[in-house]
Amino acid sequence: MTGGTRRSLEILDRFALFWDGLVVDVPPHSATLVAHLAVLDRPVHRSTVAGTLSPALTERRALGALRSALYRIHVPVVETDGDFLCLAADIRVDLRDAIALARGLIHATQPPEQIEPALDILGRELMPNDDAIWIEAERHHFRHLRLSALDALAARLTDQWRFAEAVEAAQLAIKVEPVSESAEATLIRALVAEGNAAMARREYEEFARRLWHDLHVRPTRGFDELLDTTSSHALVTAPSRGGGPGVTPR
Repeated sequence: MTGGTRRSLEILDRFALFWDGLVVDVPPHSATLVAHLAVLDRPVHRSTVAGTLSPALTERRALGALRSALYRIHVPVVETDGDFLCLAADIRVDLRDAIALARGLIHATQPPEQIEPALDILGRELMPNDDAIWIEAERHHFRHLRLSALDALAARLTDQWRFAEAVEAAQLAIKVEPVSESAEATLIRALVAEGNAAMARREYEEFARRLWHDLHVRPTRGFDELLDTTSSHALVTAPSRGGGPGVTPR
């Protein structure tokens, strides 16, 4: 990300601020402030920011902690407008790039020629080492968006008979959310379409065990019927060696 702009912020998988080609050392509380403004992506009243970042403190002390966090940032990454704070407008943020990518994949009718860049950025977690209360809702929202994008990508790839790539995208979706029925269903469809019915059966059984172990629930009836329905009716067929449509072996 640093090669395309001289001022950028990374908050996926890690915190890193780049300013005019240099890495900026940002203290932890200041980094949390910068990340918070980047996630919100809009001006926020300083009292709201202070209360969110320091919920255990009184308003006076929280505002003092906010002033300290701002003082310790040695580049103008935060802009002020009266009592409102926001991230500087000229900073590129990897989270915003990832959100735009995910939304594009959800609405696309064709998969990209190369899926590696998409898998790379959609495989990243939002500030995984931060356990602040405010980040949980944002992390959940971003995880759901990534999951939807990867499900859509895997489905489009399956439609295009790019089964190995579809399996890869679906497996990443499961890594993002291990108990997602939609992701597991997409993977099973891709495996069956690829001709790997045995692997699809094993995935199904492993998912059912994982669901019971983690949540003490069983797959829905529709998911239970998926493997047999997909295998029996061959909803997706692979091309034959001669280039025409073929039938996926069971």
